[in-house]
Amino acid sequence: MSYYCIAIGGTGARCLESLVHLCAMGFGPPTLYILFVDPDEAHANIDRAKILIDQYKTCKESLKFKDSTQLFKTNITYSYDENNKPLYTWTPVKEDKSLCKYFNYYSLPKESQDLCNLLYTEDELNMEWDQGFKGRASVGAPVMAYIKEQVKTEPWLGLIQDIKNTLGGNNDAKLFLFSSIFGATGASGFPTIAEIFRKVSESENWANKDRFKQGGALLLPYFSFNIPPDVEEKEEICARPAHFLLNSQTALSHYSFLWKDASPFDSIYLMGDQTLDAKGRKFGRGGKHQMNATHYIELLAALSSLHFYNTEKGADRKRLFQYYSGREENYEKMSTVNWGDIPFLEFKNKRNELLFFASFAIAYISFYLPLIRSEQFEKSRELIPWDVDNFKRGELKLSKVQTELDELKNYLMSFLEWICEINFSTDRDLKLLNKAVLSKLFKLEKGHFLLNEVEVKDFDFKNMLSKEIGGYNPVKYGYDDLWKNMCEIYITESGSTSGRFVSLLYDAVKRFCQYNYALELEEE
Repeated sequence: MSYYCIAIGGTGARCLESLVHLCAMGFGPPTLYILFVDPDEAHANIDRAKILIDQYKTCKESLKFKDSTQLFKTNITYSYDENNKPLYTWTPVKEDKSLCKYFNYYSLPKESQDLCNLLYTEDELNMEWDQGFKGRASVGAPVMAYIKEQVKTEPWLGLIQDIKNTLGGNNDAKLFLFSSIFGATGASGFPTIAEIFRKVSESENWANKDRFKQGGALLLPYFSFNIPPDVEEKEEICARPAHFLLNSQTALSHYSFLWKDASPFDSIYLMGDQTLDAKGRKFGRGGKHQMNATHYIELLAALSSLHFYNTEKGADRKRLFQYYSGREENYEKMSTVNWGDIPFLEFKNKRNELLFFASFAIAYISFYLPLIRSEQFEKSRELIPWDVDNFKRGELKLSKVQTELDELKNYLMSFLEWICEINFSTDRDLKLLNKAVLSKLFKLEKGHFLLNEVEVKDFDFKNMLSKEIGGYNPVKYGYDDLWKNMCEIYITESGSTSGRFVSLLYDAVKRFCQYNYALELEEE
């Protein structure tokens, strides 16, 4: 089976970012093809996701984990351009950067110009969309339809061919789209891309085309931001939170009409929040200014893609599967979101893996990496049984190993920043990890959450979960117990030196968490 994911717009990019972190924890499929679609090539959220993907791939390639380790098991792939450079993002922006130029408006017959004037205001016709469609899905729709003309070029050509080859080998192929419905790029791209793939499969009469499944996470409004006074005064065209609900209603009505006979999707996951969070979010005109904190709704969207990849459904698209999330009813404060509110049953018990990975990241950054890099590490080797038993003298001090361990640190810093954003970018009382402990890890600077590395170094990770979260026992143990675990584990499988060390520490952390929190570990 092959798995594909297309992230449309800035919201789609943040959902894919969450999916990459889930893959690092071992939740992802064996392979995953990714593609971003956005007219804003300099979109800061997409740039951040690209950096994360590079960090992920660097760690996977250099650490070469032993087979029993679940970390970074997903092989992330993408298309390449004619110069063999990674082609992460497709953009419809070429020379034409406005509808006026795109339609060649001044060369159109008067009747066609009148139709354009009926459908669009003068400002919309002249609005340049190299920094996005600014909340105007009607502007984005004809531009995103340009993909139909691009199916014989990269990245679409390679993606379509790969799907055909998968189906031709009598295997399943699953494509998943991330998108918001209340913006412009997502709302216009979500139905268009799905329709194109479905029509191509039918027009080219793909072999085993019934084994090609399409799913999508369609995000309803869940965040907000303030419009600056100068933008209001100029009545500047921009995305406006006040329009999100109306935009969503209009788009859903349009999709209902568009798919009244059959949907191009097999499954759609709808999720949002009536509380529109503004924490960690600010107005931006696009490009490097378009950066928002990750929200827990985007984590749910990422989980929905894994549910789709792991779920078998029939090929009758007249009976579209639509998923929505509910709430547990036993909370005194309905503003609380706990593990029980995660709507995908197979992931409700995955909190252990999140705890393991977060605890591993803290232990690695705060203690074990600084220890290995210290001058005293080799001098005191006889006091470090896990080094003597599992590595040759000086093996962990080699420059290549040090570089690989530093690369893992870069990824883990991104992971911890992501965890902090999820927990603190909502007004809801989110109970996934212990927020009182996590609050020491980050600082809010100019509207963004930044990891405070100084605090990480002095951080005591043993309280990552509190008694409030799922009835865990009180914390009893600390770093000495983790060290004891390290000394009791012997590495028997081959792999890179850095990968063997990371596997050793991760296994020790899992054991630590098991008795520190009285966990019942699932069988692997």
